[in-house]
Amino acid sequence: MKKGVALIVILLCAGAALSAQSIGVGFLYDLSVDNGIKTEGDGFVETMGTDITSLGGSIFFDLYYVAIDFSFSRGTLESYAKSNDEDRKTNKDGRTWTALGIGLLGKYPMDMAGITLFPLFGIHYNLVLSLYDHDEKVDLPNGESVAEWYSQLSILAGVGFDIPFTNSLFLRAEALLNLAFPMKFFNDIADSDDSLSTTLGLGPRFKIALGYKF
Repeated sequence: MKKGVALIVILLCAGAALSAQSIGVGFLYDLSVDNGIKTEGDGFVETMGTDITSLGGSIFFDLYYVAIDFSFSRGTLESYAKSNDEDRKTNKDGRTWTALGIGLLGKYPMDMAGITLFPLFGIHYNLVLSLYDHDEKVDLPNGESVAEWYSQLSILAGVGFDIPFTNSLFLRAEALLNLAFPMKFFNDIADSDDSLSTTLGLGPRFKIALGYKF
């Protein structure tokens, strides 16, 4: 199902980009915590998985009610574990990945004394291109694909604004909440044990960019 949705996102983004009214380039910061699995018993809940911090560059194509975003980022992965009777513990274990992001967001622009404010809601697909362990590229066993195991589909919601510099140039900033569905890696672990279930990743996503209006 996620592959089908991702393909639809890619096709819609490619088509909409051809009709863009403005274009821009910028930077992004994304934090997604609690990507993992959990087990529950009599009075306890225990979870473990991966927190992901990503930094990268992005390019957007903008229509009046739609924004299409492509990004390239490097993510740092930290393992975590927590339970209802222990504090959360994280471990920097030297894993990173590179990823291509593709997003489709609906927006409703509102003029606020020269600044354009707009709520945002849409979907995003993070396509993992390569995985590293202490800067050495990881090849998965049996020819498994890194993209298939670790890529994620997300729902995004938040707000953005444009500050004009000239009739053509403007600054765009966005603050979004990113709700990430489980990657296949954790789905497979949960499917192997009836006592386990997956968790949703959650965290902020910030973008700032310089735009040009045609």
